[in-house]
Amino acid sequence: MADASAPFDPNTLNERLIRREALRREALELNTMTPAGLEGALANLSAEVTAEAVERQARTTEPRVETTPARIEGFRPSRP
Repeated sequence: MADASAPFDPNTLNERLIRREALRREALELNTMTPAGLEGALANLSAEVTAEAVERQARTTEPRVETTPARIEGFRPSRP
């Protein structure tokens, strides 16, 4: 919920309205597509999501560190 003490920002309202209208139009377009068109739209969406994930993964420069107990030096499991 919005903070009641925050000053009113008309740009925020405009951005929300524009986003809502864009979503409404996209939903209308998806609802009126043929099955082949819908399949193509979903394939494009999947390709975009995959490309974004690959890009995000490429930006990650930190090497992954194995944290399983077998990889931690000096780890000794306790006996039950």
